[in-house]
Amino acid sequence: MGKLPERRTVMGKLPERRTVMGKLPERRTVMGKLPERRTVMGKLPERRTVMGKLQERRTVMGKLPERRTAMGKLPERRTVMGKLQERRTVMGKLQERRMIVGKL
Repeated sequence: MGKLPERRTVMGKLPERRTVMGKLPERRTVMGKLPERRTVMGKLPERRTVMGKLQERRTVMGKLPERRTAMGKLPERRTVMGKLQERRTVMGKLQERRMIVGKL
């Protein structure tokens, strides 16, 4: 075959890249979650998924944290004409406050 015997291949891979269940060992699942050693959307592994969600977008009661209720009201992040707006209700009325772009 032309291969040296001490460099024997496993499933066509070199033994230092040995597969576990057909996956490379750095792609092993941890506690049934996706591994740390994987790129998500081309980003480096600090964007780890928890329950299939990205961890820095961790949900609270199934909602993203910027949609968390404040004083029982629902603040929402929206862009209006490309500007960030915060729409929150005060006494049942919508109060709109233009936010500086990137701040909230």
